[in-house]
Order: sequence, then C-alpha cells, then structure tokens
Amino acid sequence: MDATQFLNKIFQYTEIGYTQIFALPSTQARAIQVADLSPVPATIKQFQGQNIYFSPGLCGQAKDSKLSEADIIGIPALWVDMDIYHPVAHAEKNLPHTVQEAYTLIPEFLPPTIIVHSGYGLQFWWLLKECWYFDTPEEKLQAKSLLTRLQGYIRQQAQAKGWKLDAVQDLCRVMRLTGTLNVKIPATPILAQIIEQSDVYYDPSEIDELLPAIEQTAAAAAQTRESGFERRPTDGPADYMLANCKFLQHWQLNYKTLPEPVWMAACTNLIRGINGGDMVVEAAKSWLGNKYSESATFKKIQHWITECHPTTCEFIQNELQFTGCDQCGVQSPCAWSLGKVPQALAKVRTIAIPAPESVFQPETLGSLAIIEKNNPTEYAKFKEKCRGRINLNDLNKCLKQYRKDASGLEVLEGGAGALQAGQKLGDVTTSQFVPDTPLDLAIPAGFTFGPGGIEEIKKGAEHDMRYLAAGAPVIISERIYNMDTKTEKVQLTFKYFNQWASVIRKRSEIFSARNIVSLTDFGLNASSESAKYLVKYLQKLEAANPEAIPLTYAVSKIGWRENSLTDFIIPNTSKYRIDLEDEGEITEAFSIRGEFAEWTKIAVEVRKQSFARFILAASFAAPLLKIFKNRNFMIYFWGTSGGGKTASQVFALTVWGSPNKLMKSFYGTQNGIEKALAFSNDFPMVINEKQVMNGRDKQDLFEQIVYMLEGGRGKLRASKTGLQKTSTWRSIGMASGEEPLSKENSIQGVKTRLLELNVFPVISDEQFAKSLYAAAEDHHGHAGPTFMEQLIKEAENNYEEINKARQALVAVLKKQFPEHFSVHIDNVALVAIADYLSSMWIFGIEPKQAEQEAYQLAYTIMQELPTERQISDVERGWDFVQNWLAANDGRFDGQYQDVKVTPSYGFKNDDSICIYPEYLMDALKNAGFSPDKLIREFANKGRIATEMDGEKRRFKVQIKYKGRKIRVIKIINNVQENLL
Repeated sequence: MDATQFLNKIFQYTEIGYTQIFALPSTQARAIQVADLSPVPATIKQFQGQNIYFSPGLCGQAKDSKLSEADIIGIPALWVDMDIYHPVAHAEKNLPHTVQEAYTLIPEFLPPTIIVHSGYGLQFWWLLKECWYFDTPEEKLQAKSLLTRLQGYIRQQAQAKGWKLDAVQDLCRVMRLTGTLNVKIPATPILAQIIEQSDVYYDPSEIDELLPAIEQTAAAAAQTRESGFERRPTDGPADYMLANCKFLQHWQLNYKTLPEPVWMAACTNLIRGINGGDMVVEAAKSWLGNKYSESATFKKIQHWITECHPTTCEFIQNELQFTGCDQCGVQSPCAWSLGKVPQALAKVRTIAIPAPESVFQPETLGSLAIIEKNNPTEYAKFKEKCRGRINLNDLNKCLKQYRKDASGLEVLEGGAGALQAGQKLGDVTTSQFVPDTPLDLAIPAGFTFGPGGIEEIKKGAEHDMRYLAAGAPVIISERIYNMDTKTEKVQLTFKYFNQWASVIRKRSEIFSARNIVSLTDFGLNASSESAKYLVKYLQKLEAANPEAIPLTYAVSKIGWRENSLTDFIIPNTSKYRIDLEDEGEITEAFSIRGEFAEWTKIAVEVRKQSFARFILAASFAAPLLKIFKNRNFMIYFWGTSGGGKTASQVFALTVWGSPNKLMKSFYGTQNGIEKALAFSNDFPMVINEKQVMNGRDKQDLFEQIVYMLEGGRGKLRASKTGLQKTSTWRSIGMASGEEPLSKENSIQGVKTRLLELNVFPVISDEQFAKSLYAAAEDHHGHAGPTFMEQLIKEAENNYEEINKARQALVAVLKKQFPEHFSVHIDNVALVAIADYLSSMWIFGIEPKQAEQEAYQLAYTIMQELPTERQISDVERGWDFVQNWLAANDGRFDGQYQDVKVTPSYGFKNDDSICIYPEYLMDALKNAGFSPDKLIREFANKGRIATEMDGEKRRFKVQIKYKGRKIRVIKIINNVQENLL
C-alpha cells in the first residue's frame, strides 16, 4: 500500500479539512485537502531523502507551518506509537526487542484496524466509523481525553514489562507516513508499511466503555519516572553527574551569576541523583543569602521532580547555547547517575590510578562488565590504564567469573555461550563469545555460539544432547530486499581461516538444508549431516534479531528508476546495492580510475574531431532518451580499416567506466546481447568485432539486433508457470565495421533505426587514436556521474530548458534538411543536445559557444546521412525494377524482330510495358524485397495500372495478347520514361 492509498484509508470517512505532510529535518510542511489527495506523490517527491510524516488531526484551513492543537477540527482515528529497540535508531534500551513482543501490548478487547511497521517501531490505528469533528471545545477535550486514556492503558501494559512508551496524545501530533522511507539511519532506509489490517471500525463511545477510567491510568503512570519520580536502588550519587558533565561543572562554578533557565536545566537533572537535592539546597542558600526560603525551595524542588522532565543535552546545547559539551554520548546529564552504562562508566572513571584493591571489587567488576559489553572503546582505554599496574589476564578471568556468578551463565567448553534459564533474549550475544563478530546479535535459545562453532542443545533426562550445526561461527549479517523483483536475499558471514568471509544467496538457498551445503564451496564449515541444524539455527537467529540485522535495499536494473526522473542508478555511486544476475560483470565495469582532469585533457583532443566528438556525445546522450521520450537507435560507422572508429567508441565508454568491461562483442548469441542490453539500461551499448558473429546468415542477425535494440524489449518467453518477465531497456547502440551494416535490399525499417555513416578517418592522427586504448583504462568513470549530477538538477524545472533547446534544434534541422527522415533528425538532435550539455558541465564552455558547437556538430552529421528517398523501400525497389528492365530488354517481345531470347518476360507497347508477373515477383524476391508490398506501393504512386474486381482492387490487370486473355503487371510508359 503506497502513501496515497494509506491516507485514503485513514481519511475515507472525512468530508472536509486538511491533513499536512511534514518533513524532517527541513521542517517543510504542505497542507493537503483530504477530499483530494492527488498532490501527495508530488509532495513526497519534493521531500525525497527526508523523514516524512503526516497529521492525522484535521486542520480547518490550509496551513504550511507547524500545527497547534487550536488548528485541529477533528480526528478520523485514535493512535498509539511504540518504539522497538534498535542500537542505533533508539537510545533507550527499555523497549520491546521484537515485533512479537510489541504485539503483546495490543488490548485483546480492542484490536486495532491497522498496524504499521514504521521502520523501528509500530503504529497502532483504531479507525472510527465516521470522522469525529469537534463542534465544541468540550468535544475536543473529550477526544483528547479518550486518546490519552487509550495510550495510558497501553503504557501501563508496557511499564509492567519494563518498557517505555512515548506519549503522543496531542491532537496536532504528526506520525510517520506509511509508504515512505524511514531514513533515520541514512545508510539503511526502511520502508514504513502496513503489516496487518482489518475491517473493524469503532465508535468513540465503544472505546470509551472498554477503557479504564482516566484516574486509574494516571495513577499508575504517576509511579514511573515519566510523570513523577521514584527513587530506585540502582540510582547513583549526583557526584557522578558533576564529575562527568561539563554543563553541570559550568553551573557549579558560576551558579550565582546564571539565569533561571540555566538553573532549571541543571537542577532538573541534579535532584534525580542521590544527594542531588542537598546540592541544590546548598547552592540556593549561597545564591539567595538572606532571601533564602526553605519552604519555597522545597516547593520548587517538588515541582521540578514531579512535573518536569530532566532537561536534555540537546536543549542545553541548542536552546541555552552552551558550547562546552564534549559529546559524551548521554541524552541528559542525569544519565550519569541513573543510566546503567553511563553510571558504570562514571564509577570506573573515579579510579584515577588502577590498583588490585580498587579494580578487583564486585562493584568495579560489575561496572567493567557493563562497559566491556556496551562501550568497548572505553573498556580498551581502561585496560590501557591498567597495563603495568595489574595483571590483565587476572582481570579477564575475574570478569569472566563475575559474569558467570552474576547471571548464572554456564561457560561452556571452547568459550561458547548459550541462553540460560531465567535469562531473556539479548542477555547473551555473539560478541561476548567471539569479540570480532561483525554484528552483535542475540544468541537464540537452544544454541551455543563460540569460536569452535555452533551447536544445538536439547535437554535430556540425564544429560544434554548436542548436535553440531557448523564448525565455525556463522551469523546472518544482512538482509537484501530487491525493490524490482520483490524478492529477498541473505548475506551469511562466517569464520574461514580466522578471517570473516561473506556470501549472498537467495533465502530459498540459505534456509534449505539441501541447498545450504553448496556454500561449503566458499569455505562454510558444514556438511549434509549438520545442515539441518544450521538452517534451524539461522531461522531462529533471524527471528531473534529482526531489527538488529540490517535490511539493505537493492535494485536489479540500473539507470533511471521507474516513474522517476530524479533517481538515476550508477553502480559505483548508487545508494542501493546492485543485484544483477551477471556474476559481477556489469557492476564491476562501472569503475572509477585515474584522474578526472587527465581524462578531460584527452577528451578535449578527441572532441576536435567531429565524428569522434559525435560518438563521445552519444555516450552522454543515453540517459536523455527517457527525458525526451526518444526511441532507441544505433550509430554505425563504416569504412576502410583504421581511422580511429573503434578507438573513438572505446574512449566514449570511459564516460561511465572501464571500456574493456563495458564493451560487448558480436561474438555471442542474440540472447546474450539481449541480456547485456537489459543490464545496461539507460547507458550506451558498444558492440565490437562484427566480423566474428556466429551463424550463416549474418546479415539477418545484424538486422535483428538493430530491430531488437531499437524496440527496447526482449523476446516473449514461456516459463514453467506461464510467461517470464520480458526484458526492457533504453540504450544507444554503437558499432563499426569495414562495410555497411545495412544492404541495398535491407528494408526501410533497418535504415531508419540506424545512423549509418561512411566516413574516414574518424580520428585523423593514427598515433593519437592508438593511444586512446591505454588512456581509456588509466582514466575512466568520472564524467558520467558528474554529468548526471548536473542533469538531475534540471529536474527542478521539469527539464524545461533543455527540452526547449532540443525542440529549437530539431526545428532548425528540419528546415535545413527537409528531405531527411524526421527520426534521423530527432536522433542527431538528441546527441547534439548531449554535446551541448557536456560542453558546459564537463568542459566548462560558455553556453552560447556550446550551443553553436552543438549545432555545427549536428549539421556535419546530417550532411552524411541518406535522404528519405535514398532510404525508401519503394524508391529503392523502383530503381531495382528499372535496372532489371534495362538488363533484360531483349526478353520483351516487340523490341527486336530479328532476335528472340527465351524465355520472354513480357512485351512492350507504345504506352506501357507488360510484364509476366511470375518473373518480376521472383526477381524482387531474390533481391531481398517484399514483392507484394512493392507492387501495392507502385500502384499507390500511379506507376502501374490497376483494375477493380467488384470492390477489390487488382494489381495484375487483364489484357488480350495474341488472341488470349492474360494477366500482367502493366507499367505505364510515361512514368517509366520520367523515371529513367
């Protein structure tokens, strides 16, 4: 379901009002009328690359700035937003770790209509049977109260499990828009999408009856740190904050001169640490002197601790403009006394000079165990401080024993770890037992994980049964979703000769005991016996780590993304993984090598030769095909061997990558060339070595390739279940040879699809042409990405300027070359516009000069192309007929009385030539023409006589000759004479 469909679902029972599409970090907003959601796709495109939200609350007027509750006139649904733990996306750890855990918060008596996976959390939506419009302020208050009660009830359930649930009950709240990408972690965008929906809709009164009273929910919430404050045994002294927070140190030194907002920011944190209240009281006494009031201070402290949240580091830095922070990694200063990891770090930092008596203490060991797991860098720093003062081997042993004693974890042989009874998922992770594991994942229940490999453990009555799954550590390190094929692959990473190796395979291979054995060829330590246990382990590992295993998006087609003129995929610069079934041949070809400046110097020399310049411009022109809706075509240079034809094409490919890898050969099958075209979508296709093409009738194969390239679609092929997906592409083909690609009898369609040029030389300096081969491999891949970066900027005005430039050039060429095919003019103009753009963007030429040079290039090429008459099947066929008549003049009766040549092909009169049809039809067919087509066209042009047979026109007319009625093809003599 895309974004528009989702909004249609949310607002299907609304009549009036506006929602708002909102983007972060830009804070851009756009109001959209719910009665007409058609602007949604364009708005999302405008905000592309950002996190995109929408307002479920309806606004009475179009407002393109931040909404307030006063703006909201109604709501179509009630909602709850639940974060799911992710080590990067969310700082809090007291969150559900899986979707399944978050599902346990759904009230059984109140199932949501829609559940959305927003990327790193879930949204629950209870859609109303009709939009709740607020007729009075009291009704708006009633709606907010109901929303608060619903969220409060679910918050109670979350708190009972030790989880945090954000409060999102404000009616002007914006929620992440389903159908858009969550780019909270830019390197791994995740699509927000519906994972469950039903047809259950609610009346507000139904929800009101089912929910507990607001007092019950608020009373329970008051016992938490969110709306009140409860001292816990694990809380540490406020001294930890002062020792580690630069802002609080600044307050401690300057509190007498600091304004009230700074006091509030400091005190809302300090009072949450043990003895923090005493620190605040002493500072207040010193600050106020005789004006100090114990009751007023106590009241203020109570307000801060019960009604205020601790001020965050972000607020301190951005709003209070404090610049002394050292990016310590906490969210609020109070974390140093309350947070598990910061508190452990604070405790360890109090040890200025490590000594056995201070380090080998349970409290210190406990803190070190936490830091070792959660902050390896700080742990490494502490170990460095210990070096030479305590025995590091003893420290490791003590920590190992401490973890065992503290958690009941059995340390298995070989250093393998397993989840024990009483532990929850996530307590035992891969990095604890194999520290260099690329991804720290929760070890699933029932399996051990360690340097010696993986085993499944099954509890027995007398002893445990162990089954080897793999002889080395193995994890799932990445999931790869292909947006084009809608399929997913999995990356396995495993230890091989003490190094981590990775392979990517389809899910059907990874999760099949029969298929996964094939990965032993890559070094995976498994066998047919252990495979079933390995597959079972991988299945449980994935289920235990749905958010921790990164999801990467892939594409199986390069070039322009479908329905987009702003997203262009070049393999070496793409944000997506390239997933082509090409064994890396295509993707590796798009490499960047050498210096852009050096390439530019060589290209400047190439562009001094008009025809070589045209080939280079054609390489830049391939991405323009989609913008101008231009059909594919081929450029073919032919002539005497040498002259730089191939060298020019090789250098043209350096725009995009390595020419040796990008260039294709005629030495292969038509199916292979079809696949290469599909893989190289929106890029040029240079095909070399025409003379080595396989097959007897090479000419037919050449022409089929021309047709195939221009058509942009592959063969229709059957599959076991129906039809295979047909390959498609946009491309400009280029080839060269010593003889023409098309023949005299090639049909007109071949010639119109070709820009066939007989020129020599393409590059006049033979030594320079030869040098291009080495230069092409030394410097390539720079110009294409630079060109596309500039081209996509033109999308801001919908490519209007370059469209105008192309239209103007086409108009000029049609005026100057009226006898040429318009398709040739369109194709030449396309390449000339690419030359114009590359002149400005790559070679730094001023627009006016670039325009003049592009026109001159187009004019030069057009002069070398055949006219419409020279290409026309009909005209070439008519020329053939005239030559055939002249060559067989003696075979026509009435020419020579004393000579008789047999067989006779017909006879001549004063006004016509009458030809026995079978001889002319055979001659046309043998010459490669289509006889029936040509005869019909000759009739249409009045060159042969016709007659009517009822309503049907006949092209073989009946005449009486030597006393018999016969049918002939009758060429009218005056036409014959005019044409001869």
